[in-house]
Amino acid sequence: MCIIKRIIAALFSVLVVSTGTNAAITKLKEFSLTKFDFVLTDNHILLLSILIFLLLCVLVLAVYIAIKKAQQWLAKLQEKKDLKEQQIFNQRMNSYLESRNNLKG
Repeated sequence: MCIIKRIIAALFSVLVVSTGTNAAITKLKEFSLTKFDFVLTDNHILLLSILIFLLLCVLVLAVYIAIKKAQQWLAKLQEKKDLKEQQIFNQRMNSYLESRNNLKG
């Protein structure tokens, strides 16, 4: 969870504090005004930033959950593989011991 907190803090700093954000906001305002004849206010930009931040947080959480599920699935798969190898080894060992007993007896 510590990694998720760091990613969220980084996203927050990029979306809210970054100086590059001002340039992006200016370009976005110009684009919306020229293409759609819509004036973006600071409230619109704030709402858009919050929505993007929440969307990215949900995306990070979904990726984190997917990674955990994949790790669990791979662990189960490895366990099944190890069990199968152990069974094969046990069968070979039993065959070997039986053949030794047959030679002695």
